[in-house]
Amino acid sequence: MRKLERKWSRELAVVGIHSPKFLSERETESVRAAILRLEVGHPVVNDRDFRIWQAYGVRAWPTLMFVDPRGRVIGKHEGEFSLEPFDELLRRMVEEFDAAGWLDRRPLPFERERRPDPTPLRFPGKVLADEAGGRLFVSDTGGHRIVVADLEGRVRQVVGSGAPGLGRARSHAAWSSTSQRTAESSCAPCSW
Repeated sequence: MRKLERKWSRELAVVGIHSPKFLSERETESVRAAILRLEVGHPVVNDRDFRIWQAYGVRAWPTLMFVDPRGRVIGKHEGEFSLEPFDELLRRMVEEFDAAGWLDRRPLPFERERRPDPTPLRFPGKVLADEAGGRLFVSDTGGHRIVVADLEGRVRQVVGSGAPGLGRARSHAAWSSTSQRTAESSCAPCSW
């Protein structure tokens, strides 16, 4: 979805509606924390009581509702999806709405919420302890990196650039899109 949001940023307005699968997902603060952790770039409504879900006749996670520039629902897709067909669908919609003179490409006044206080780790995910080597490997999901510390918690190395994405290189330049996995390695290019 992020790729489509970036590609069609002047034509597509995305509003996420969070309808919880589990009781723990009903709390607005939990939803807010997830939005910050995942760096969601569009507004999200917490539909904790399924009012929007019911009003639109939703039956599955995820469901995409297509609303034209005049505010009319023109389509619905339930379930997972491949990027390419939706990219083509959006291209055709943009072409049609542009021809009708309905598109307004001015940016919407929306500013994404940022985490208030910087912390050494942004949403740490997993920890791998290497007692023999005296190291801790911490996946810093929000920081898009892996932090290598000694057993006292002093940072010895940071693996990753801090930018989201997926890459493969020497340890000082490697990165992943979510930094959720940790693994010990004794490979030659690694300096761990």
